[in-house]
Amino acid sequence: MKKKSSSSFWRYLYGKNVIKAYIEKIDNNHSHDVEILLSDKNKYKDIKILADKKNIPILYCKKEELDRFFGHDKHRGLLLKVPSSDRPSLKDVLPFPENSVVVILDHIEDPHNIGAIIRTCDKFDIAAVIVPSRRAAVDSPVISKVSSGADAFVPLIVENNLSRVIDILKEDGFWIYGADMCGDSLSGVSFSGKICLVMGSEGNGLSRLVREKCDYMVSIPSGGNIDSFNVSVATGILLYEIVRQQGKFD
Repeated sequence: MKKKSSSSFWRYLYGKNVIKAYIEKIDNNHSHDVEILLSDKNKYKDIKILADKKNIPILYCKKEELDRFFGHDKHRGLLLKVPSSDRPSLKDVLPFPENSVVVILDHIEDPHNIGAIIRTCDKFDIAAVIVPSRRAAVDSPVISKVSSGADAFVPLIVENNLSRVIDILKEDGFWIYGADMCGDSLSGVSFSGKICLVMGSEGNGLSRLVREKCDYMVSIPSGGNIDSFNVSVATGILLYEIVRQQGKFD
């Protein structure tokens, strides 16, 4: 019998499409580290077929048990239990290939925004999303749900010190661009080589130490009456211009 993961920390994913994306990605050698939790033996036959192919165990639980595991009743009788320790570290993905794009989220706390950003990153083939270990809601199931399972494919890296992360990325050849309303207009900025885009928190923007590490500050030209874009929308606009200039999808 294969040994179960010794991790005592778990996260629970919900949403049929999200769970299918995770199951399809799982290596057979690591299938014993996850479990599918179901409250109805007669539902989700396609999920059960996928799980059988990957040798993923299925546990049948009462709905009340799933409520307790998940914290509320929006699971629709289906959860995927995965270790929270399955995320890569920065050293696991270094060095990055030429023309890679990495996104750093500087204390963005809303899991809806994080999920939306990760979904955009998947569409633009972004190499990694990096978040700090403090205050970022990296284990929220909302991230997987809002990203439609894209966080199964975009490495979400959790690091303690973003300032040190930027130093490491610079050593790997990255140029660091911070998003700021007072930065240079996006229409006049040229992007080439390895690019790291740093997005600040919803309320306070970039933290002082992270701002000081940036090589350039960039803003999105706009009109209207509201002060700024939502952070996930702003990230999408900036990433589009970066990958457009790199010619990735010509």
